[in-house]
Amino acid sequence: MQLQSPALSPPVNRQDKLILVQVLRGVASLAVLGYHVDRMFFERLGQRFLGGAFACGWAGVDLFFVLSGFILAYLYLVKPDAGPGAFLLRRFVRIYPIYWVVMGAVLVFFSLSPGQGAGRLSWEVITASVLLLPQPEPVLTGSWTLSYEVGFYLLFALVIWCKPPVALPLIAAAWLASKGAAYVSAPVTPTGTDLIELVFGDLRLEFCFGCVVAYGLVRYRERAIAAGGAVLVLGLGLLAIPVLLSVLGGGMTGGEPAAWAWQQVKFVRVFGFGLPAAFVLFGAAAIDLKGNVRVPFLWKYFGDASYSIYLVHAPVISALTRLLVKLGFGASWTMLPVGALGLGLGCACYSYIERPLLESCRKRLLDRH
Repeated sequence: MQLQSPALSPPVNRQDKLILVQVLRGVASLAVLGYHVDRMFFERLGQRFLGGAFACGWAGVDLFFVLSGFILAYLYLVKPDAGPGAFLLRRFVRIYPIYWVVMGAVLVFFSLSPGQGAGRLSWEVITASVLLLPQPEPVLTGSWTLSYEVGFYLLFALVIWCKPPVALPLIAAAWLASKGAAYVSAPVTPTGTDLIELVFGDLRLEFCFGCVVAYGLVRYRERAIAAGGAVLVLGLGLLAIPVLLSVLGGGMTGGEPAAWAWQQVKFVRVFGFGLPAAFVLFGAAAIDLKGNVRVPFLWKYFGDASYSIYLVHAPVISALTRLLVKLGFGASWTMLPVGALGLGLGCACYSYIERPLLESCRKRLLDRH
């Protein structure tokens, strides 16, 4: 049975350039990078990065999740004839090849550096990491977010297979209603990484936020474009509240910045950061649809390179901070060069490895379908 797209107002164009949306991907990756510089330098050298300005940089992950839900739903609403098999193949090509390259490099580093990667070199851990199955200590620490991504891809493929696009906002609304009630009795995010958490965890709400944003933009395009600027300002204002609280009055809890612990609190994470991020995304995408958006090349490039930046920066920063500890050299000025090197190597990975690898995989795997 041919799936029908919901009535659009007016019909969307698959060639619409979502430049600001791409910029948000770069912002998310830079926020996570800043958080890792802040955390690793504080834990190992007692230094705070830029006075703790990136204490909530972990929320870049929440923005990534909202963006993922939006991009997948938006592209499918624009082109509803894509089947679940083709969808999963495209997602596989986008996620796995470059991830395997970076993971392989980290494994080589672990094997050549005694004491590094303790507990991550067993065949069980390596196999689960290769497949991006959830586990407490993957080879790449940040890959837990990719496990969430893969889980969402499987759910989305199921939606494509059995539901028309109009079901997306209904599914998202039902998920919000069912999960929202849980906050009353269980305000803390589970720390487990099992399959149940992967599929039904509260962070899944952030993907749903993105799906709702996509449907609203596609279904009510002209109204969205008219309201885009105001919604963007609203989202930025809501997002500024927890960020300013973390920088100006976050304090310390258990010997570490209190804002670091906020990422474990469901209500703060999903509604304090994920929901405002959805408003920001709605406003940015609406401005994109209006057209004639221009941004500096570097910001667009960071968006294009965001996945490589995300994969590469953490192991680089971790290795460099450990080296500084061994050398007994922990001057505060080293934080910017360390962060810049993590960013630079991530960008180099994108330009010289990810982009050519992606083009090759698309020609070999996608052009045949």
